[in-house]
Amino acid sequence: MVKIFSWKLLLALIAVLIVVATFFYSDMLAGKIADQEKKQIEEWVAAQQLIAAASQGQDLTLASVIVAEQRNIPVIETNE
Repeated sequence: MVKIFSWKLLLALIAVLIVVATFFYSDMLAGKIADQEKKQIEEWVAAQQLIAAASQGQDLTLASVIVAEQRNIPVIETNE
């Protein structure tokens, strides 16, 4: 009887550890993805601002590449 109880207790502890580890890993992964997305948005915004404020003849190659590569940002572009 004692052997079965400790076996069940061990399995329950392992299950709890798996759930806790999964929670912390998911939280860490979500934070990492959020940081990457924030960095991409900041780069895209800076490129858009550079393009909008550019004077004639200014090199916009890098800004254009950054804007073109960000295909997962939902944007509605309009003009006057």
